[in-house]
Amino acid sequence: MGRCSSITLTSQPGSGYFDVNAELDDKMRATIRDSVDWLAEQRGDPDFPLPESFPASMDFRLEFIRDARRVAGDSAGVALGCALYSSVTNTPLLSTVAVTGAVDRQGEIHAVAHIRKKLDAVLERGLETMILPAENAWRTESEARATWQAAVPAVQVVFVRNMREALFFTTGPYGPRGREYERYQQELVRAMELYDRGEFERARANAAWLRAWHPGDSTALTWLAECSNRYAGSCSWPPRRQVRGAGRGGCLSWRIGPRRCAPMVRPRRSAASHARPPPRCRTRTRSPPPPCPSPS
Repeated sequence: MGRCSSITLTSQPGSGYFDVNAELDDKMRATIRDSVDWLAEQRGDPDFPLPESFPASMDFRLEFIRDARRVAGDSAGVALGCALYSSVTNTPLLSTVAVTGAVDRQGEIHAVAHIRKKLDAVLERGLETMILPAENAWRTESEARATWQAAVPAVQVVFVRNMREALFFTTGPYGPRGREYERYQQELVRAMELYDRGEFERARANAAWLRAWHPGDSTALTWLAECSNRYAGSCSWPPRRQVRGAGRGGCLSWRIGPRRCAPMVRPRRSAASHARPPPRCRTRTRSPPPPCPSPS
């Protein structure tokens, strides 16, 4: 529930036998079947170099490093799917990433419970990235918002909708989209550096580009809001931001704050310039909402 459990999955030529070192409930058994079936359906995809006879020609050994007596629930589905991909394709996984989520046969990732407690375990282990189901963003919005605010900036929180998105962040530079991943991370660091140097307009443009690239990455969303607020000179209560497409048919609204912002600095315009100036901040006539809960 609130602990990080490591798993090890190995594969070798065989006859489709799946061995586990723990007692599994029905949900976990179904998750294993769905993960294997989804991966088998990716045969022929260039990003999934699988044997033609997978999985019937291979044996698997799944070991839970902790809590090996009994494993219940389906929250380990995404981790299992990533471990299967890594073992069969010989692709390393990033050791600084924690994942949770249920997965079905179509590779869609579904919500799980107790994500706030799981974040505490991630922070305790000193991991850098936490992958959560996008479905949690609209099914348990308040808990997802609290989890995100408690994580930033120590942990990069990413909301994913399917296994392909999860593999992008778990395989990192080792995966089939490794160059894209490296560029994405470099641009994210660049946005933070621009922000630290006070170049809020450039940092905002960079963060907005990252936000459009991977909408589920709440870290990019955080920096976009920060840069926008600092550049626009808004006060302690930034406007609500929406993450479109964060869940199945829904959207996710966050409030980042309260924060103090630096005075607005605008570049000088020549007298011949007729460009419209940026809009000024609207003065709020109502009292600000209560502050967001501090991380526990």
